[in-house]
Amino acid sequence: MPKKKKLTKEEKEQTLNTNSKILRKILKRKSSVIGLDLSTTSTGFYNYHFSNENLRFGTTIKGGKNQINKRIVNILDSIDELLVSNKNSIAIIEDYSFGLRGSSLSQLAELGGCVRTTLLRSGICYLTLAPQTLKKFVLGPSRGSNTGKEFMLMQALDRWGQKFNTSDVCDAFCLTQFVVTLREYMMPGSSGAKWQNQMYDDFIINRGLPISL
Repeated sequence: MPKKKKLTKEEKEQTLNTNSKILRKILKRKSSVIGLDLSTTSTGFYNYHFSNENLRFGTTIKGGKNQINKRIVNILDSIDELLVSNKNSIAIIEDYSFGLRGSSLSQLAELGGCVRTTLLRSGICYLTLAPQTLKKFVLGPSRGSNTGKEFMLMQALDRWGQKFNTSDVCDAFCLTQFVVTLREYMMPGSSGAKWQNQMYDDFIINRGLPISL
C-alpha cells in the first residue's frame, strides 16, 4: 500500500477550513449522534440527542453464540430497528484496532462493512474514530498506562456523570461525546486546551468528512 502523502502546512490549513465548513453544516442539521462500538458478540449502541435529554439512550446488541454470519445478521436486524426512529442522525464508529489479528480482525471487518452499508442505506452518514484517539479524548493527552476498559468506565462517571454496566455501551457513549465536543469546538469563540484543539484539528483534517451516499 502506498504511503499517504504528507500535507504541507498550507495544505493542512486549507483542508481544515474546507472540512470544517462541510462538517459544521452537516452537524447543524442533525438532531442526534449515534455511537457504535462494534463487536460480533456484544455491540454497544448509544443515541445522543443534542437538545432532548429524554431521547438519549444506550443499549447492548448481542450477536448470540451462532456462526459468525448469523451473529452479524442478528446485530444488523437490531440496528435496523434502532435506526427507524433516528433517521436525522450522524453516526460515529470506533475504527479497527491494530492489535487485532487473524479471524478476530476478519470477522470484525465483515461486521464493520455490513454496518456501514446499513447506515448508508438508511440515509445516515458516518464518521470513524481511531481507538487511540478515543482513549486520548476520554483519558487525557498522556493516555499513560491506564488505558483498560475499567478506566473508560470510571472516566465516563467522573467526567459526564454517566454510569455504565458494560464497556460496550460506555465506549459508544464516549464516541458520541467526541462529536458533541467537536461540534462545540467548531463554534465561533470556542477555546480549549492546546492538546484538545490539536486533536480535533487532526481529526477534521484526516477523518472529518462524513461518509455518505
